[in-house]
Amino acid sequence: MAGWIGAAGWIGAAGACTTGPVDQTHHGRLEDSDSLLEQDQSYYDAYTFRADENYNIIVEMRSKEVDSYVHLIDEEGKQVAHDDDGAGDNDAKISYRAVTAGKYLVYANTYGSKETGTYTLKILTEPSP
Repeated sequence: MAGWIGAAGWIGAAGACTTGPVDQTHHGRLEDSDSLLEQDQSYYDAYTFRADENYNIIVEMRSKEVDSYVHLIDEEGKQVAHDDDGAGDNDAKISYRAVTAGKYLVYANTYGSKETGTYTLKILTEPSP
């Protein structure tokens, strides 16, 4: 699925990592100068992080201005999860268990093409029980 990685210009060599928990909060804005997903012509911002093997990855995007949509892509460039309304109405949420340690990519995106507006994106990783 080169289309997922190509526009973001990311994905390095695979390798084990030991990062421990991740807790990131990003306040962003999708605008007409952002990259477009080829699949649906929607704007997106890209965020990377590392996750340890068997860690739970939780990604949540909330907005009062756009219909939030999130994509999670693994180090091989494969989309492993995506969501539109998992956190209610126009908010998106992904819960995914990392099969291997590595770098992950999140696209903060919208359901509709060329939607613009502000959002908050939260990325958490934690050991699975």
